[in-house]
Amino acid sequence: MIFQSRCTECSPAASGRWLCLHPSCIDSITLCGSKNGEQQHATEHYQNDPSHCVMLNTSNMRVFCFICNVEVDKNNNEPPLTNELLNCLTEIRKTEPRNGSSKTKAKAQNPIEIAVELADTKGELLDRSSIQNRPYVKEMEDEFEADFPKGLTGLNNCGNTCYFNAVIQSLSNCPPFSDFFRGKGDLRQFSIREPRAANTMAQLIQNLWSAQRLPSISPISMLKKVAEAHAQFRGTQQQDAQELMRCLLQLLHTELSRPKYEHELNIARSFHRDTKRRRNWTISGSNDRNFDGADSGWSSEGDTPSSSADSRSTKRKKGEKRQQHANKLIGYTSIISDIFDGQLTSTVRCLTCKNTSTTKETFQDLSLPIPSKKQLDKIASEKDEGVSSFATDDSGSLWSWLTWLYTFAPYSFFSSESISLEDCLSVFFTPDKLCGDDMYSCEKCAKLRNGIKTVRISHLPEVLCIHIKRFRHDPSGSTNHKISSRVNFPLCGLDMSPFSDSDESALYDLCSFISHEGGSAESGHYISYARNEIDGNWYEFDDSIVTKLDTAYLMTKEAYVLFYQRRATEECEITKEHVRFALSPENVTLPKSTTHCCISTEWLNKFNTFSCVGPINNYDFLCVHGNLLPSRSAHISSLCTHIHVSLWEFLTNRFGGGPMTRELHHCLVCDQKWKQLQERKKTELEKFKQIEQTMDAWQRDGLEKCLYAHYLPPFMISRNWFSSWINFVHDPLAEPPGTIDNNMILRKNDQNQFFLLPNGNSIPLDRELFLFLKQIYGGGPEVLRSPAAQLSEQELSDLLDQVNSKIAEMKKQLTAEILKQEPVQSSSQSSLST
Repeated sequence: MIFQSRCTECSPAASGRWLCLHPSCIDSITLCGSKNGEQQHATEHYQNDPSHCVMLNTSNMRVFCFICNVEVDKNNNEPPLTNELLNCLTEIRKTEPRNGSSKTKAKAQNPIEIAVELADTKGELLDRSSIQNRPYVKEMEDEFEADFPKGLTGLNNCGNTCYFNAVIQSLSNCPPFSDFFRGKGDLRQFSIREPRAANTMAQLIQNLWSAQRLPSISPISMLKKVAEAHAQFRGTQQQDAQELMRCLLQLLHTELSRPKYEHELNIARSFHRDTKRRRNWTISGSNDRNFDGADSGWSSEGDTPSSSADSRSTKRKKGEKRQQHANKLIGYTSIISDIFDGQLTSTVRCLTCKNTSTTKETFQDLSLPIPSKKQLDKIASEKDEGVSSFATDDSGSLWSWLTWLYTFAPYSFFSSESISLEDCLSVFFTPDKLCGDDMYSCEKCAKLRNGIKTVRISHLPEVLCIHIKRFRHDPSGSTNHKISSRVNFPLCGLDMSPFSDSDESALYDLCSFISHEGGSAESGHYISYARNEIDGNWYEFDDSIVTKLDTAYLMTKEAYVLFYQRRATEECEITKEHVRFALSPENVTLPKSTTHCCISTEWLNKFNTFSCVGPINNYDFLCVHGNLLPSRSAHISSLCTHIHVSLWEFLTNRFGGGPMTRELHHCLVCDQKWKQLQERKKTELEKFKQIEQTMDAWQRDGLEKCLYAHYLPPFMISRNWFSSWINFVHDPLAEPPGTIDNNMILRKNDQNQFFLLPNGNSIPLDRELFLFLKQIYGGGPEVLRSPAAQLSEQELSDLLDQVNSKIAEMKKQLTAEILKQEPVQSSSQSSLST
């Protein structure tokens, strides 16, 4: 039996949570309604025929009697349940998914291989009881949800903070974002950094969705956290909502991010590639060694079990070689990037040599221009003039794109005077002709050439944020004039497939949007409009005032920032129902190593709220060897969940990913590297501070002639590099910075002279400290703070020789004086003698 996810009577307006257990209804009737029987179709169904009084809640598999108005005890109920009803419930229990039993079964994905032999890396075994045995169920609605759902709390205006309130309310009504923060008490488990802003955001979101349903609350604590990180939001001046949103998401991403390494790319690759290799295993027996987090026994090159010592030795060597690349840091990931990050692919094609260059760029929002009628007419005229002249080769994909754009676009792009959101998207993704002053430099031709540039979406985000560019800067003044043109936007069914090369689901439904009322960016008022996920109605969030709206009223508003969530496929919804049933409280049993394995709790949470969750990724708590990740060991109890191996097989058949592990061991290799790295951070920071303290002591004691600063102007270092080093020594997760590169803070003139760039990309640093960092990381060059041209390498070397001689002579004199003095010496002299 497969439960329908929507109410039979009002689909798709409401969720179907109640299954009528009457023999005539059990296979076809799913109804909406609250558990106390006060509203909607479940109650109406019972009132029409009182014999249909017993219903099953498909969210938690509990049975409720509408006549008695109480929950039914399936085992010891008074009066006892009939045999017919008991048999019916038994049959429902048998619907737990099994491998190969569902028509929605996808092709098996590539198993994720561990890079090296785990037998060489396993350390102490983690006690199984340290991992929570948690059920996986959605929170039940309370008795007030029907008339006054949660999530309708306003935000007080703290002095021109409507822009901030509008952003918070819009994000709060994006389910993947709000569900993450609503269900977390302390976010330190998701980041080794101190997530002060993220914890404050969690508290704010939880208050907005509290069962207390307060009329309004103050967001001042969260606003202060943003202002601490971004100075432009200090004070009481009006700010831009889109700029605030970007800064806020970046702040949360920084606090909640974790490193992402090369070996994790195997998961994404396996998700898009079929494999012939399958894991052949049994739940019990001697083959359990293949699934305890150790090597599976399959060779890396074929599908034949490797049993000989030679094959194991060969595999170990190959694994060690792969590990050199597997530990490469490729970036940072967080729940914020998982929700909002998409990817654009820009392609430029030379019309002379046909060479194509491609670049990829991550985006968190699309900034779309509002096209004027003149722009629309110009683009439309190019159809008759023949843009095909720019694609007269065999570029089939480009020509098919142009053909769709100019001939089959199902929007108002060329024919209507009204402007739609699809019009704005079409203008943004229209191919650009690169000619005249806009010719581009072709690497193959080594000349400026005519070309054509196309931009496509190669990865669609879970939540698509669209920024409509309503403000234009006035060159004659300091104000930003507003474009008040009406832009029609769909509430549901925004189709992004015409602009995407991705095979993913491309239909989006509107969650919320921000509107701006007023004539300029420096004035006016921001309001948020959002759809409540509980009752499905739209509400206006005007600071502390929350008002229910008709959808027709929404279309009269000037949208500024829109938030669309990708629509889940029917197959995905069915899979979610299967998993919720399998992880309901009464189906969760005590985990055993022979029947259970570990899965990422973070992935399970995303599976519940994301439309396209992607492959399972257990590397958020496992290292490259398949053992416990040292940086996450302190919070492992909440980072992974035990599930039955049959459910693991069910999920990996549909989503791919891994790796599978039944037991969690501390990693001998990674633990040692982790300790060494933390010790290195501590040592570098202590020595850096020690040099600073010694220099301060010398200056206090009148020994400034022993310092370079007495003879030379300050030395400069790249601000970006130094910030990376500061982040490295303070952040346990941060990787070491590369070689010092000061070339980015210099400019070169026609006489091959170098000048310091006056753009704030550099900061002063005493040469003693610079030499300490250079000794560790290498690089350069040494740069002096001066408006004049930098000294040549030889000139600087000669100057430093003179200064070094003076400093050496000064230290020699001071040393001689110290030897004549009493044994009790000052701290600065002691440091000097050493």
